[in-house]
Amino acid sequence: MTKKLLLFLLFISSYSVSFAQLKKAAYGIYEGKIENYSIGELNEDVAIDATNIEIHLFKDYIFLFIGGQKYVGNWKVLLETKVYYLVEALTNSEAPERLMVYKKERKIIREGISPQPNAVLMKKRK
Repeated sequence: MTKKLLLFLLFISSYSVSFAQLKKAAYGIYEGKIENYSIGELNEDVAIDATNIEIHLFKDYIFLFIGGQKYVGNWKVLLETKVYYLVEALTNSEAPERLMVYKKERKIIREGISPQPNAVLMKKRK
């Protein structure tokens, strides 16, 4: 009996998380910088310069501006905690973007795609 109850509660909790939405205050424009890093290519390292990153997060879509590239797509909340939302952005880039959208701090941490470092973006004031 307890096993069935546990499975039922797990199903209900995963069902409710998949429909989590960001609060309206989280929408907006975020700016930051991807710090410089290096890529190990054969026997030598290739240095990649720091580049600006900008994220436009809206209710139904997302824009990512990384260097001179523009990516467009939509997003979904994977997880909601007391402090942040874990968001996956599916854009026209090669890999999905993972974003930690903080509830009270007006910032996003973009998970770097290896070997890129994580980037901290702050919400732009109006």
